[in-house]
Amino acid sequence: MGPGVASPPSVARGGYANWLVASLQDPGVYGDSAAVELRETAISWVFVAEERVYKLKKPVSLPFVDYSSPACRRAMCHEEVRLNRRLAPQIYLGVRAVVRHGDQARLTQSGDAQAIDHVVEMRRYDESATAAAVLKRREAIPVDAIGRRLAAFHRAAPACRQRHPVVASWKTTLAAHFAELRELLPARALVLSHQERLAQALLDVHGRELERRARFGRVRDGHGDLRAEHVLVTRPLAIVDCVEFDAARRAVDVGDDLACLKVDLAVHGAPAMGDELVAAYRNGGGDPGTDRLLAYWCAYRSQVAARVVLSRRGHAAISRADALLDAAGRFLASAT
Repeated sequence: MGPGVASPPSVARGGYANWLVASLQDPGVYGDSAAVELRETAISWVFVAEERVYKLKKPVSLPFVDYSSPACRRAMCHEEVRLNRRLAPQIYLGVRAVVRHGDQARLTQSGDAQAIDHVVEMRRYDESATAAAVLKRREAIPVDAIGRRLAAFHRAAPACRQRHPVVASWKTTLAAHFAELRELLPARALVLSHQERLAQALLDVHGRELERRARFGRVRDGHGDLRAEHVLVTRPLAIVDCVEFDAARRAVDVGDDLACLKVDLAVHGAPAMGDELVAAYRNGGGDPGTDRLLAYWCAYRSQVAARVVLSRRGHAAISRADALLDAAGRFLASAT
């Protein structure tokens, strides 16, 4: 809470989040907006007004994110804007402070001494212009422009020093990754065990290349969650929603970062566009690694996508996860 600011009664009883979320759904908070739509993610509440979008981080503390205090949330709001302006400067407008005004919340400038919380302010964009939406309409996306933009982005991103040997870190990551997959989908335990053995074996084969790429600066502070729904095929092109809350998820080999989008294009029924994306990335000066190494990363990204789907449960989720795991198997086979 800001200095000298009394908490509303509901806040004092532990209902701070409920009070604030309800208050920020008032269109009057945003000036001329006629209506406000509330959306929710695992770690944020998103308030969609007519021309602006405001993201409020939930007061949560999880293994991969710490939004537990107002200071942490303020810092992460600024970090989200800083990082996302690299690929979408026209979308990420800044950070606004939230202050109490009577029994309601109001937005002021960041740094307000009376701030009780902060939100990220974004320009609202046309969601029908995301690559995911365009592909759903069975229309083409500007793959060449996307690949070249990502190559330039990775080239400009800071190189990341590796604290631990790359192969050892990958082996640890894979062990935890497959253990979670087996727990989520026990019916595919044999398939997963086979894929794990193959993935670990491929690490031995490609280990020197991975270590060399890390030494020569191919591990960069990238995006961390390159998916079709985050690519805006507008003019200018924009890519949103990079991972701000966990630097380790962004600090990956550029080929691994690119593989996330290549896999997602395949999931959206456009595998040939994934190949075009890689070609455009290379033509733009990017170095995603050999085709075999890229296939290894694609297998891993397919499995990660399966994990995310499975976390939602349901028969549809299991069916989709099975398809992703089958795709991972094909990628692993092409990497051998």
